[in-house]
Amino acid sequence: MSNRVRIALLVLGAAIFVAGAYASQGPPRLTLLNAGLSVQHPWRHPAGAVIAAAGATLLAAASPRRWSRLIFHALAGLSVLVAIHLALYRVDADQSGLASHGLLGRTRIAWGEVADMQEHACHGGLLEVRARDGRRVQLRRQQLGAAAYAELRPWLGALVRPAAAHTPVVRA
Repeated sequence: MSNRVRIALLVLGAAIFVAGAYASQGPPRLTLLNAGLSVQHPWRHPAGAVIAAAGATLLAAASPRRWSRLIFHALAGLSVLVAIHLALYRVDADQSGLASHGLLGRTRIAWGEVADMQEHACHGGLLEVRARDGRRVQLRRQQLGAAAYAELRPWLGALVRPAAAHTPVVRA
């Protein structure tokens, strides 16, 4: 492969990667339903991560050094994992309880099983709903976006309080 072609492919791969990474960013969509709410990423987010993976693969193919090809292949693999996570990520809250879906599985907590709800300042804001048996659903402000997090927090607090057998503690 000539140097001009290699440089053109590197520039194209970098542009595709950056465009895909940019498209994969943003908060998920908060949908208020009659009987609850749903939080999930629009399809452009996982599609952007797949595009970023394609850009990283192109960068790996055009890279002249073995170590750079390995780094770009790892970046492509990570981008694919991000795409899968963004496609699977979903939080549902309805009359029966709270459910979280993601790359590592699903957690569902019925409102009657809720032990407490806590808000942590770490990681830019974390809302954690815990069941009596130790299961927990964590909602991060970074993942939800500030507006959805601000809307979701009091709504969940209102649902958690009457559902638990004892009055849960909401800690800031």
